[in-house]
Amino acid sequence: MTQTPPTHELKPHRAQLLLTIACVGFVLCAPIGIFAWPMANADLAAMDADFMDPSGRQSTKWAKWIGMANVAQVVLMIVAVPLTCMYFMSLLEEFGNL
Repeated sequence: MTQTPPTHELKPHRAQLLLTIACVGFVLCAPIGIFAWPMANADLAAMDADFMDPSGRQSTKWAKWIGMANVAQVVLMIVAVPLTCMYFMSLLEEFGNL
């Protein structure tokens, strides 16, 4: 099955930008990387609708997955940091009573 070329000009893909945002977010500042997920979803939808150059599809998918990992990382930090602080505070209280 051959695809007919689109009759309109395709927008250029933003795969490198999305991968950069996702990776910088994952390594340096997790909240920044969260933006990669919805941006990648929008670009993949535009590629599916033949409005964006599909040559960056695989890199855009990677950016989406890394953005998802960023969300998991932020949620883990929001949950784990207070629990860890509470645990160590309880240890300090216990040793303070000795």
